Amino acid sequence: MLVKIRNESGPVRSLISVPKRKIKSAVRRNLIKRRIKESLRLNKQLLYDVLPENASLNVAIVYIGDEIASYKDIHKSLISLINDTCKRISKIH
Repeated sequence: MLVKIRNESGPVRSLISVPKRKIKSAVRRNLIKRRIKESLRLNKQLLYDVLPENASLNVAIVYIGDEIASYKDIHKSLISLINDTCKRISKIH
């Protein structure tokens, strides 16, 4: 008997890291993570559209800035990252 276990977390999983060395305050690190998560949530459909059926993608995002970026800047950078990733996925499939 073959049983396929469905991935409940969806086809795109993300890991977001804000290093303590760069941003000392936990409150500020969490603010940056929330901004990245929200931007990713709003644009994840772009990745879903190019992923083949039954494929999954694990994304790791590491914040390397020394200052707290605005949501607008984070959103712009993440859109660029997602578009580059979509192009790479399209070349593969």
